[in-house]
Amino acid sequence: MKALIVAGLMACALFAGASAAQETPDAADAAKLKTFLDALHYRTGDVALPSASAHLNVRPGFRFLDHDDTRKVLEQYWGNPPDDSVLGMLVPDAAPLDSDHSWAVVVTYSDDGYVSDEDATKTNYDELLAQMKTDIHDANDERKTGRLRQPGAARLGATAAL
Repeated sequence: MKALIVAGLMACALFAGASAAQETPDAADAAKLKTFLDALHYRTGDVALPSASAHLNVRPGFRFLDHDDTRKVLEQYWGNPPDDSVLGMLVPDAAPLDSDHSWAVVVTYSDDGYVSDEDATKTNYDELLAQMKTDIHDANDERKTGRLRQPGAARLGATAAL
């Protein structure tokens, strides 16, 4: 009887040791996320944005991610659709991207501006409005497909695409 109890305890100890040695999914996801976030290249100070003919002066308290790193965060980590138009992203030092309090400002550039009176008289505003409505409708259809994650859900499955 003692031998049976000892054998049972040894089996439990071996099983417990083997399961403790295996990395839990949460720990694996956390390690993957840490590797992803550590690979981002933050910049401060004077940051040139040549495609916008502009410079940013990134002051203490903020960091800037360039086009490539911004796309990684937006698309792989936060689950947004691809967008090659982003120039970068400003993030606060005080709220890391994996924090529940994180936020960011996505930097883009649009070459919109002055419209001459001559061009304004040639514009078909009914056609322009119809095209804008169609674009909004198409964008809403894309959102309805479920391809975009709901706010807060991105963090739950964040490392799946990393």
